[in-house]
Amino acid sequence: MSTMENKRLARHYGFRGLLLGGFTVYIVHLAKSGSLQYYIAPRMMIYLKLAALGLFVLAVYFVYEALQLGFGWKDEPDDCDCDHAPSRSKWRNLVLYGLFALPLAFGFALPDKAMGSDVVAVKGMNLNAAGAVGAARTSPSPGGTTQSRADDTATNGNVTVGQPAAGQADNAPAASSAASDGASSANGADPQSEEAKLQQLFPYDEYSEDFSKLGIRLYKRDLIRVEAEGFLEVSTTLSMYMDNFQGKTIDVSGFVYREPDMKPNQFIVSRLAMTCCSADSVPYGFLVESPDAGLKDDTWVRVTGTIGRTTYGGNAILRITAGKPTKIEAPKDPYVYPYNGDIVQLAK
Repeated sequence: MSTMENKRLARHYGFRGLLLGGFTVYIVHLAKSGSLQYYIAPRMMIYLKLAALGLFVLAVYFVYEALQLGFGWKDEPDDCDCDHAPSRSKWRNLVLYGLFALPLAFGFALPDKAMGSDVVAVKGMNLNAAGAVGAARTSPSPGGTTQSRADDTATNGNVTVGQPAAGQADNAPAASSAASDGASSANGADPQSEEAKLQQLFPYDEYSEDFSKLGIRLYKRDLIRVEAEGFLEVSTTLSMYMDNFQGKTIDVSGFVYREPDMKPNQFIVSRLAMTCCSADSVPYGFLVESPDAGLKDDTWVRVTGTIGRTTYGGNAILRITAGKPTKIEAPKDPYVYPYNGDIVQLAK
């Protein structure tokens, strides 16, 4: 192989080594700065770190090959008889390497930050976690199912909310009566009878049994805290059995998001749920009505208020009637994730 050809291959190998090394450095930078969680779920981080190790090994190999060919330490590159010689077209090479170089350059140039209301405006807000997660779709009695309003909102980014909870709305008086009977039972009636009445309040099928058990535990509390851990599961339970929690006090934190058609006293306290990476993140939230709702989007707040029920966009959803929201610092990890354990333990 000619000296000119060796030098051409050396340039290709050197550039490939620099690209792979750049991705390795970028991943290490994100991990050390604590910004990796903005882009990938914690359970996936180990795989990305292992991938960075593999990229580093490949980068070293390509740089070593480039040095050997460039300085004439060997006459020709290792031949695997697979004929993958780099193209001689400058434009083709520019496009090919640009596909890798541009994202890397943007990664270093742009600030690392958590997603917020700008992403919600594109994806649409889920105000009924039961339907969005899918648990309530198989529930035989509780309402709260949600259907995406994709047909209505694909072009305007409106909020996605739950369908009217017809089954639960029709049985709301019965549920209230059962709740009253359950309270009477707690004052001295047969515990087995009380448990039976709770089962009537929280019916389930094979798919929603855990949500029913969690709902019963939450129902026995005067204050329901919706923490980051288990946010999706607790929100789903509250939406599935919405009528059972009327009048309960709820405490939840998140960032402010507001739709253009909302009233001046309304906003949504929101969280972005991530399964694997930022690309699959989905926004969930609760509608809040407060006399002090003049907050900018993406302001992190803690809201304590009373659970109620309202209609938004023609759909029945859970509403929080609150006083003045408390501004808080954004958490180090702003996202929430599916809970992998026994969800009943979320209400220990």
